[in-house]
Amino acid sequence: MTAHRLIVAGLLTLTVSACTTEPRTPSQTEAIPEATTTIPATTTTTLSVEEATTAFRSCLTERGVTLGEIPFDSRGRPRLELAFTEVDFADAAAVQSLTDCSDLLTGGALDLSIWPQLQEQVQLRLESFSDCVRSHGVLTFPDPVNPFVGVGGPYPLDEIPFDDIDLEAAVAICSTRVAEGG
Repeated sequence: MTAHRLIVAGLLTLTVSACTTEPRTPSQTEAIPEATTTIPATTTTTLSVEEATTAFRSCLTERGVTLGEIPFDSRGRPRLELAFTEVDFADAAAVQSLTDCSDLLTGGALDLSIWPQLQEQVQLRLESFSDCVRSHGVLTFPDPVNPFVGVGGPYPLDEIPFDDIDLEAAVAICSTRVAEGG
């Protein structure tokens, strides 16, 4: 796997695992906001989180990417990391399909703006990841987008030093460490 693909796969896994961390349990009287997304480009159809997740999975399936069922957590957020177990991140076409199809999720299913506490936890994990990567020799690794709301990439891709020889190893170590909450 090239360093670039490893980095992208690691960041995707890190972001998804951070987004699916169980926050505090809502009270019986607390309203859980409904997230929606709008399909980009030519339509104004609004999708629920479930519909956006189904459209994302269908998009990948149509492109030949095998994806497991996408379960939802107790707050109604998709647990994408559980579905990615069959995805071959070494396959450039699969990674491109994930990128292309992810637009279906970015406005609703992964939008953290309606969950400020979860957004804060994700931001802290991304900052911890950046610190970890720098501590493993990649001194120019960027800070995450602030605030990261779950839409788009968590890091400015043009600032990631893909040519740094320590990057691949640092991302491998730090993705695991930060995803485990360390």
